[in-house]
Amino acid sequence: MNPLKFKKHRNGKIFEYHFYPKDDELIIGFKDHFGNNEKLWKNWCDSKGNETFDKFNITNTTTVENILLYMLLIWELSKGKELLGTGIWETDNIRTILKRIPKLVNWEYLLKHECIIENKYEKENIGYKKAESPVITQYGKPINETPINKTGIFKIKTFNELSDFLKAGFSDSSNLSNFYITNNIKHTTVKLQSKNKPTLETLLNNRDIFLSLLIGQDPGEYDYLFLSSKVDLTEKIRPIIEKINKFSEYYISNIKTVKSSKEMIEIIEKGIEKYALQHRV
Repeated sequence: MNPLKFKKHRNGKIFEYHFYPKDDELIIGFKDHFGNNEKLWKNWCDSKGNETFDKFNITNTTTVENILLYMLLIWELSKGKELLGTGIWETDNIRTILKRIPKLVNWEYLLKHECIIENKYEKENIGYKKAESPVITQYGKPINETPINKTGIFKIKTFNELSDFLKAGFSDSSNLSNFYITNNIKHTTVKLQSKNKPTLETLLNNRDIFLSLLIGQDPGEYDYLFLSSKVDLTEKIRPIIEKINKFSEYYISNIKTVKSSKEMIEIIEKGIEKYALQHRV
């Protein structure tokens, strides 16, 4: 296990927190994930992994159980505030999954973390770019609901909705989402709908938090978790990180003897309750 630890940086009026692990730097590493338990792995494969994916988005991508840790972090940070999300390139799919029509916005925040050639990596905090959505065709005719120069912003009301929101991007080599934790939905939406390119300094109100999450799914694609705010988040995130690290230790210790996906879910749910990691459902 590698404890979650952010690299803190001050960029003008913005406090930034970066976490960008490669394969051997993931919180729950390859030597610790559920696939190393032979009996559990066989049962998981026989059930096609549907139970753990449906509940916690845990599948056999390179990120494996770490996706759950990221979701728990986002959910804990959103305590007492509204949570908004945009899924890069995935608005129509999210709309179908959540059965909800989003507000359309003009801007999305991009990250990059990948292996270019052996032992050479490219990591970049790109920032805001014009939104793009794909053309979806059926029988040669476009059927996409989202214009190709827009992306959708969704209000996420429960932890289960956060899990479902992220499901839309798991068919790609990587999965990139932006999250806004705010008490002023209108301000955030208006800024993202503007023709003028936003910056984190102009978009964030004093206690807002912006979070961009890149999930690497194929070999050579890596995670990147980026937090930012106008206030120093050190004291706010410290207890959350401590709980996530303790949960990870608990999970790694217990997953070695689990024999089925059902037991795996039970272990996760007990750990979440033990370390008080879901403030609301």
